[in-house]
Amino acid sequence: METIISQQTEAAVISVLKDTEKTNRKWMAVADTCKADGITWESLKPKGAHRDAMKEVVVKAFSKADQELLDKPTITLGDVDKMLKRELHQKVGRYVALIQKHLKPKVPRGAVHRATLAERLEREWTAQVDAIKKAQKSENGVDFDADIVIKTLKELIADI
Repeated sequence: METIISQQTEAAVISVLKDTEKTNRKWMAVADTCKADGITWESLKPKGAHRDAMKEVVVKAFSKADQELLDKPTITLGDVDKMLKRELHQKVGRYVALIQKHLKPKVPRGAVHRATLAERLEREWTAQVDAIKKAQKSENGVDFDADIVIKTLKELIADI
């Protein structure tokens, strides 16, 4: 069975994809400019050096009415305006996260999986060691030396 796509649908899809490609090129230019200014994805994290400044830049892209709403003290606003202001703050956060996403260094997939696996194993190992030490200190009448158990486990893991 052959599916037929109308010319209108085809034109709409092509138009959106062309616009998306143009937008992607613009994001690459933004990322290059940010990197040239020393802005990294780390510096846009919540306590990063450039986060507040980037939020101010994002707010400048909003309409004057939205900027004025953001400048007003929340206490003086009605319920609807409070909700709108909250939505604007969330929008600012989403845009900063989008900028941050384009600045994040590209890492080969295999490297990401290996690093993630190593980190997960380290967390699990630490949790197991903590559980063993906690069990030794519990009042359940368990009598063993946690250091010997941990040493034995390390030896078993080294043999694998």
